[in-house]
Amino acid sequence: MYLLAQTLPTAEENLAMDEALVEVADRQPDEEGWADEVLRLWELKSPCVVLGRASKWSEEVRMEECLRDAVPILRRVSGGASIVAGPGCLMYSVLLSYQRRPAWRSLDVAHRQVMERIRDAVQATIDSFRIELPIAIRGTCDLTVGDRKFSGNALRCKRNWMLYHGTIMYSMPLDAVAR
Repeated sequence: MYLLAQTLPTAEENLAMDEALVEVADRQPDEEGWADEVLRLWELKSPCVVLGRASKWSEEVRMEECLRDAVPILRRVSGGASIVAGPGCLMYSVLLSYQRRPAWRSLDVAHRQVMERIRDAVQATIDSFRIELPIAIRGTCDLTVGDRKFSGNALRCKRNWMLYHGTIMYSMPLDAVAR
């Protein structure tokens, strides 16, 4: 897997990069072995709201607060509910090949496999500080400590490739999320 640690200047450009990764990969013939799978890590410099592919902004976004605070409202190519992201929120995107992982065409398998890997990596990091803080997978694709969610995730399926992306809140001010 290729590691791409690249943050583009704006939230719009970062979301477009995720969409471009899966679109370009999926247009290549399977037999050419177009590219390695990709793990991309990035962070935003300022807060934004990102709606899922089918999210209704009128139901999921506090429009007045976003306008007052000049927080952009964007839409991503994947499903799931709306999120608030910004500084202190690690964003990750994984481009995955169905040719290499045929069982992952089943969304249950894909969610379980990705979330178990992320949970285990976060848990190992926490354990390395000798802190007892159990991380759990809740629902389809959320990570929690107790009842507190700190990671939400979504995916976009194409014919030959999948984009799986999400967030890990590590120091984002929670008042920004509440607003």
